[in-house]
Amino acid sequence: MNANRLGGALAALVLALGLGSNQGFAQKYGGTLNAMIGTSTITMILHETIGQTVMTLSPVYNNLTIFDQLKAIDDPDNIRPELAERWAWSDEYATLTFTLRKGVAFHDGKPLTSNDVKHTFDIVRGVSTQRLKLNPRKSWFSNIKEITTNGDHEVAFRLKRPQPSLLTMLSTNISPVMPAHRTVAEWRQKAIGTGPFVLKEIRHDRFVLLEKNPEYWVQGRPYLDGIRYNIIKSPASQMGTVLSGQTDIVAPAITIRPFMLELQQRPNTLRFPEVTSASNQYFLLNTRKKPFDDVRLRQAVSLSLDQRAAGKAIFQDGVSEAGVFIPAPEGRWAIPAEERRKLPGYGQDAAANRAEAQRIMRELGYGPENPLSLAITTSATSYHPGASSWVAGELKAVYIRATVQPSESAILQSKLARRDFDAISYVATAAADDPDMVLYNSYACGAVANYSEYCNQDVQRLIDAQSQEPDIQRRQRLVNQAETKLVTDVARLHLGYRKHYDTQQQYVKGYVLHTGTYYTSYRMQEAWLDK
Repeated sequence: MNANRLGGALAALVLALGLGSNQGFAQKYGGTLNAMIGTSTITMILHETIGQTVMTLSPVYNNLTIFDQLKAIDDPDNIRPELAERWAWSDEYATLTFTLRKGVAFHDGKPLTSNDVKHTFDIVRGVSTQRLKLNPRKSWFSNIKEITTNGDHEVAFRLKRPQPSLLTMLSTNISPVMPAHRTVAEWRQKAIGTGPFVLKEIRHDRFVLLEKNPEYWVQGRPYLDGIRYNIIKSPASQMGTVLSGQTDIVAPAITIRPFMLELQQRPNTLRFPEVTSASNQYFLLNTRKKPFDDVRLRQAVSLSLDQRAAGKAIFQDGVSEAGVFIPAPEGRWAIPAEERRKLPGYGQDAAANRAEAQRIMRELGYGPENPLSLAITTSATSYHPGASSWVAGELKAVYIRATVQPSESAILQSKLARRDFDAISYVATAAADDPDMVLYNSYACGAVANYSEYCNQDVQRLIDAQSQEPDIQRRQRLVNQAETKLVTDVARLHLGYRKHYDTQQQYVKGYVLHTGTYYTSYRMQEAWLDK
């Protein structure tokens, strides 16, 4: 039977007994894990953020449920209890009820109750008097009608319609339970969770230091005394600290293929497990602006950008060709490759694609003497301008004169929020390989991260239909129909899902980077150092 339907009873027993694949080793206690991240922007509230902050502060918090930290694939059958002892669906996937653990306390000593769960997700779904500054996951929870409590240890999510994906959404590390006895303003000042580590110190542009939670509710965990996240922005310095042995693990966003290849050329004691990430390098046009509202122009752009050439030029083959979803075998939901290659812009004959793009552009009134001017906004982070420059170079062949405008993170996020751009070259990262997370976040009409402002009511109906379909095969067909339309209309142009190489020292044990996403690993309660 499906673990979701059974409510995770067996998984709860496994967790309670401390069982799992890590038990084959003689774990060692003690030591501080040295991790490296490349950003100094640390946001205390994981509900407000994305990126490397999630890696840094996930050990401070817990969710109701969590993906098995020692299994690399984020399959729904790998969801395990965390703050909830068990869960149960009812009303044909329209009510999800959790029974909470007793004896769990926040780092300030206050006990966890069902009110903390209700308070957290009422804020995230925007029905509380308190508000988040940024709320990128609000659309995830728009289907919740109400959250009710029954005593201190039972909480139910009552939905407007069935939505099996809700459990997956609640199992990512960007859905932690926050303390109701503290305001959102207080959340923002200091991270107070129930997790295996406590935030001890942050030094701006230098490091984030976590220390072991001696009162952690999982007996015998964590193994580590602490974790130090060193903030190193310069690629040369990043390389040096890894090769000198000062770094035990590296943030996946740093370890793309060019970085890994350079490390491999030097003497080292590292390992580089390869994973296809949920980090999708994309290019999109603002359909609010003319002429980018014309699907023919967007298709011409798609035809001009060859995924295979992009993978070689930008990432030295460190990407997997894909459309909207993570491709097989790591992903479950993507259109099969042979079907995707029949869609506009995904054919294997790059010269024929470019000739068709030129024909379309001439039909629209553009040509060598009358090119279309286009400004490409991108992040100033090292690898983004390279991708944008490649796109700009390719567009010349189809009569588009593009300029690249790198922006610092705060300015870029402001432009995205205001839709103040012609085109964007950027990266989107799914929280898990789940259609609701991808489609409602980036493609649904009016979604916060639907930066292109693409809106098609036929697609919206498919998004809503797949969301409430419990049968996997029927849901797959609906998802494939939605993806086919999104790719054909060029809602976003996907250059591929980046491969990451989980750079870590050989002595790091009990830490598994999950395939497909940044946002389900990093609890770190099972990590230990074999030295």
